[in-house]
This record gives sequence, structure tokens and C-alpha cells, in this order.
Amino acid sequence: MKKIITQITQLHKILSYIIAFLVCTIHISNANYYDVPSFDIQSKITINTNEFKFRLNLIRGQGVTISLSPTITENKNMYLYLYDQHDAQLKSKSYIKNKQTGVIDYVASHDGIYYVKATCDTGCSGSFIIGFYNAWFNPGISDTDRNFYSSFYTARHLKSASYTIDAERPKYYRMIALENKPFTISVIPAINENKNIYLYLYDQDLTQLQSKSYISNLKTGTINYTPSLTGVYYLKVSSDTDTTGYFDLTFSNINSYPYIAGVPDFPTASNLTFTVNAQNLTHFKYQIDNGSYSNEYPVLQEIQLNDLVDGEHIISVIGKDLNGNWQSDSVEKKLIVNTTSAQTEINLFDLSFNVPIDRNEWQYTFNLKRGQGITASITPYINENKNFYLYIYDQDNQQLYQKSYIKDNQTDYIDYMATVDGKYYVKVSCDTNTHGIYHIGFYNAWFNPGISDTDRDFYSSGFTSRHIQKGNYSVNDQRPDYYQFTAFENEALYFEVIPNINENKNLHLYLYDQDFNQLKSKSYISDNQTGSINYSPSLTGVYYLKVSSDNGTRGTYNLSFSNIQPHPFIAGLPDYPTGSNISFTVNAQNLTQFKYQLDNGTYSNEYPVDHTIQLENIADGAHIISVIGKDSDGNWQPVNQAVTKSWIVDTTSFQSEINQWDISFNVSVDREEWQFPFYLEKDQGITIALSPYINESKNCYLYLYNQDDQNLVQKSYIKNNDTGSIDFQALNDGMYYAKVVCDSNTHGFYHIGFYNAWFNPGITDSNRNFYSSYFTARSISQGAYLVDSARPDYFLFIAFENTDFTIQILPSINENKNIYLYLYDQDFQELKSISYISDNQNGIMNYKP
Repeated sequence: MKKIITQITQLHKILSYIIAFLVCTIHISNANYYDVPSFDIQSKITINTNEFKFRLNLIRGQGVTISLSPTITENKNMYLYLYDQHDAQLKSKSYIKNKQTGVIDYVASHDGIYYVKATCDTGCSGSFIIGFYNAWFNPGISDTDRNFYSSFYTARHLKSASYTIDAERPKYYRMIALENKPFTISVIPAINENKNIYLYLYDQDLTQLQSKSYISNLKTGTINYTPSLTGVYYLKVSSDTDTTGYFDLTFSNINSYPYIAGVPDFPTASNLTFTVNAQNLTHFKYQIDNGSYSNEYPVLQEIQLNDLVDGEHIISVIGKDLNGNWQSDSVEKKLIVNTTSAQTEINLFDLSFNVPIDRNEWQYTFNLKRGQGITASITPYINENKNFYLYIYDQDNQQLYQKSYIKDNQTDYIDYMATVDGKYYVKVSCDTNTHGIYHIGFYNAWFNPGISDTDRDFYSSGFTSRHIQKGNYSVNDQRPDYYQFTAFENEALYFEVIPNINENKNLHLYLYDQDFNQLKSKSYISDNQTGSINYSPSLTGVYYLKVSSDNGTRGTYNLSFSNIQPHPFIAGLPDYPTGSNISFTVNAQNLTQFKYQLDNGTYSNEYPVDHTIQLENIADGAHIISVIGKDSDGNWQPVNQAVTKSWIVDTTSFQSEINQWDISFNVSVDREEWQFPFYLEKDQGITIALSPYINESKNCYLYLYNQDDQNLVQKSYIKNNDTGSIDFQALNDGMYYAKVVCDSNTHGFYHIGFYNAWFNPGITDSNRNFYSSYFTARSISQGAYLVDSARPDYFLFIAFENTDFTIQILPSINENKNIYLYLYDQDFQELKSISYISDNQNGIMNYKP
């Protein structure tokens, strides 16, 4: 009986490896990279600087493990980072302490150079051992090639034996298990008293399935599991700190199977090389499709396949054990040959089409302009229990977004706005043995210049939402309906839906702001019942209404609303400064003509909706375009309901270069934009803080740009006597600049500060007088602190695993006021909070990391 073994991503071919267990002492200049000549080596490095850099070449699909084991000063830490050739950080491991081991597992997404950086705290001394290892699933790799087995990718083949415990390094084992065939794994430790070991089981996606904890000396810890899928599984054995001794590992119903390495999950050319990795097997035979089995070959022998025809192929492998017995169950791997390419160029948007499933991956490329919004949607019509996956990448092959596990007759989508001009591509993939078709669509966002709702037949995302109109709409249980509209500050809105649908089914109503933050909702609106939302906007702008339904819902719904009128939308004016010549269009539903006004000038002649307006030689400074529309009955909107869009013309620019940090100063509001350029080194952290002292109802805005004029971070709507801040860590050396913008007719001044992050080398709390962001947090210390309602206080500290700590605050504040306590981890994820701590009341927080 044939069993299909699910594989994980592989590479085309790895040429040759220099295999060695090498521990040597080397010294590296901070300015240079150490080229990693081969894998499965270790290097011992003396710490003579705070940063060490390594460079390695990887092939798409190649798996690697990078390990770092410091022998350093107590209370100091090391950090491990992996970057691609574009200097984008891919993975990191932080706070690796003395005698601990930190690892990074990674599969290369494309051929090329990758970089590894190891850093340590200021004042750190000693040495570290860094290792670079091939993943076990790379072609031609055997467990004997390395002496490191402390990550998923360096897991060794599961084998019954006694294993010595290394308390700082868990041990990983791998196996192939068959669907619906239960297995058992047991460990019996022989270890020092009051210590324990721990057992964990993972699937091939590294999802934990089961665990057994606190297995003490001479006790048996057992995991029983029945796999739902045939594939690779992992076992991890770890222990308490300072555990010494060994453990006996046994198992049942797990056999040795060969592993087919070198066959990628993406389409290949007609020639391919693969190997068979195996433990406890000596030889293998292979079969292509339904052909006859080959002669036998020794394990790790390279097999060259030539002139394969386009389409799907199956490679089947059986192994021979140490006693000369051939396996009856084969391992299988699907291979897709594509010499004509499944890449399709998309030259226009608002189109959709069906695609037959004749492979497992397709690519669609298209060009986008900065600020252009698009939606890519997909609906598979496929066999049950199979899935589709949708991805969008930029021209540097960096994945931007993805949607996974899209099932039969379901619709999913990605909304995306381009940050730079250039080529982008969408990738579609599906599970093996998927049959049927899929429907894919590419649509312009409603806010792109010249776009109308009638250009498309898809309205099931924020970017493809249609202008809101009263009427009856059909229900599609797989596609929600999105509507967009302009609402005005403090003008009360009312929405109502009445469904005419099958029994025991419901509609659901949601209201979102222009950033897709949910404002209100009404759920479980059943047949012939009225569901409504009331809302008064705090800001004038675009809002969205979404109507969705339960699975299996059929019928229609009536949509009505009040206090929403048709309004034009000004498309094409960016949020960043422009030159003196610009163009824009007006998108509108239920309007036929428009007029526009530049600043305080007179309104123009009327133009048809979608007409492009070209403005030239506009003076530097802030400007505003006002637009009013005419409906089909010839009625013009009142001028006081004009839609406006402000932007900045900047041909000379106000700039004040920042040449030092931990400074702050006042700036008079005598214009509407200021720029502050500065230079950052890679990994340097900074905080920029802005406190306006301006007239009420006005706002200032803080932006951070890189040298390519890309907006990296922003803080909006900073009001009088508030403080807005940006924390940022540079990915590259280079020039950056902060931009401050204030509303028109703003008067007063603002205070701006530029501060080093606390974790930069050589920085102490006394360098600054600002502690109101994560990056400017001060070291925690007991004492009394002044309250500033416009500036929160941030404190930092190091806590240890499984060690309880307590934080207590006692306010001495005015009546009817409160303070709030929040606890975050190093990734700024909130762990715990205490609210409403009033005068003379204790706020006590206990936590165990």
C-alpha cells in the first residue's frame, strides 16, 4: 500500500559542502564581514567589539540553523539577527545570556547573499561560539554531518537510546508518522534531585500538539498520539536549569522512512537533481509516475532527471533497511515541471477570470504607482478539504500580505496600497491533489483617480466598496458588501437594514472609520427584523459600512440611512509634499458635474465627473482644493458642504539639520511645514517627540521619512498641550528626516525633541529629560515621580523566567482623577493592566514571566 509523505520546502540543488566540526578562534573587524565558507561548522570568537558580521550564500529553499552560545560577563546579553541582501531583518533572537544558546531557523525565500549579525551589550567581554548548520532536509545531509541537534532544522532522526542532558540546549528529534497510525514516545530520566525534564510533540508546521511536563528522576513521561496527516513530526526534550544526567528514549509504531530532498514545492525546469536522505536505511529505489522502479542506489546518491515534460509528476521512493528488507510503503513527493511559466502580466485592472487547476502555483505581475490602491480577490471551486493561498510581493520579492486556507466556494482578498512606484506580483498556490478551478480578480480601489463603481462587479472589501445608496441588495453568504460615504463632524448618522432571508440565519452590520477601525456593530439581525446603527462622527472624513451574513444565508436586504448625501471625492492629491505642478480628478456617484476652488479663489467652470484637472506653477506652501458637485436633477451642493483636500507644495523646503541627540527646543508656528534631516546608523534607535502649544481645535502631525522619501511612521492629530512621539530603529545607515505639519491658521509654537533610545551604546537615563516612550524608558527605580497628564512615564527592567515580581504605585493626586498601570513585554505586547487607581489607593500588579 502506498503512503504519501508530505514534504516541506526544499531547494533545487546544493552543489557541495565542506563538512567539518571546526572550532577555531578568529578576530573580525567591525567594518568587515566574515564569509561563511561552508555549513556544519562552529567558530569560537573572542569579543573585542560590540558587533560581528557574517555573510553567507543561500539557495532558494535551503534551510539553515544559526546558533549562538556566549561565554560572557554575567548580566550581559548577546543578540542574533538575520538579514537578506536588501538589509531587511528576517529573524532575530534577543537576550542570549552567559552559557545559553540562541538559535535562528530559516528557509531561504530566494537565491542570494544573506547576512548574520551578532551583537552584545556595552561592557560585554568573553567569547562566543557561532554555528552555521544545514537543515536536516537539505539534499545530501546526514545527522553525522553535525554535532548540533538543538533546533527543529537540526533535529536528528528519532532513535531509541540514552542521551546525555545539556541543560542549556534542548534536543530535537524528527520522524515520519503515518495517518491514523497511533504511536507512543516515552522518556525515563536519570537526573539530579528536584530537577525535571519536559517532552513536546510538534507537527511539520512546528505547531505544538502535545506535551508532558515535570518528569522527575526515574519517572516515566509518555506521549501517545494518532496523526491526522502523514508527514514529518518533531519531538523536543528540554530540562530545568542545572539539570545533569541522562534520559532513556523509547518509542513504538514509528518506522524509518526515506526523505526525498531537493524537490521544491514551486515549479521547476525539465531537469532536476534530488537525493534521498535516510536514517537506518542503506539503499533506495525510485519510481517516476507509474513507471517501473529504478535500480537500487545507496542513500544520499544524487539522482539526475532530464527532459521531464510539463505538468505534475510523482516521485516514489522505497528504502532497504540494515537487514536487507525492502519497505512495502513508499514515500511520495509531487513535482511540478513548468517550462512555459505560470506567470501572467496584468495590464489593466477591474477584470476577473477563471483559471483551471493544472499546477500548484501561479504568479501575476503588474505595475503600481505610489499611492495606488488595488484589491486581489480569489474564489476557489475545488475538492473538499483542500485549500488555496494568496500572497502579494514587491519587486524585491518581499512578502507584503497573505491570506491562507481559502476553501471551496469561499472568497478572500488582499487590499493593498503601493508605497513606491514599481512592479508587484501576486502568487496563488494550492494544496497538492487539488482539482477544479479558481476565479481571480484584480480591481482598482474606489479612491484611485477616475474610478467609478460601475467599473467592477466586486464590492466585498474596503478598497472595492461602492458608494452607499438606499435600496434592496442580494445576499451572498461568501461575500460581504462594503459601502463608503463621506460624513461630517457631529452630524448624526442612522443606518438600517431589514433582511428578507431564510429562517435561522442572520445578517451583521458594522461601521468603520477611514482607517478601518470598527466603531459600532449590530449582530444577529434575523428575517424581517430591523437592525440599526446610530453614530455621530467626531471627524469629517470617509467611513465604511459592512453587511455580512451567516453561511448558507439566502435572500435580500433593504438598506436605508439618513444624513448622508452624495459627495465628490478628490483623487490624486497625495499626503506628501509635491512640486509646483499637480493633477487631480473627482470621483463621484450620483453626481454628474463638479466645480473646484483653489484656496480662496473663485470656483471654476463646471466639468464632467472624472475629468482630470491640471494645475501648474503653484506657489510653495499649503493649499486647499474645494469641490462641489451637481446631481442628475441639476442641483448644486451648497458651498458650505464642499469637500476639501489640503496638500503642500514644497520646492525649497524648510529644513533644520539635527547633528546631535538628546536635545529639544521650541519652534514658532510661522508656516505649515518644517523638516529636520539627520543621519542614523543601522540599528540606532531614536525617539522624536512633539508637544504643540497652539490654538484649540487645531492639530499638528509628525512624520518620519527615509532618504527615498518613503513615509515610515507617523503620528497624527496632536492637539494643544498633548505630546505625540515616534519610536524608530534604523534598518540601514543613511539620511532620514522628520516632518512637522500643522493645520492651516494654527498659531503658537511647538516643542520638539530628538532623543537616543535607551538601548543605544553608551546611553544613560541622565542623557535626557524625556521618558515618555518605549525607547526613552528609564531604568525602574523606587521613588516619587511627578505626574504629567500629557506625558506618560515609561520604565524598563529585566525579569527572569518563572520568577514572580510585584510593582506597586500609590498616587497622591487631585480628587476624581486616576492613573493607570500597564505591563508590556520586550515586543511591546500588553501583558497586564490596572485601571482607575485614584488618590491614595494602592495599585498592585503581580506577574510571573
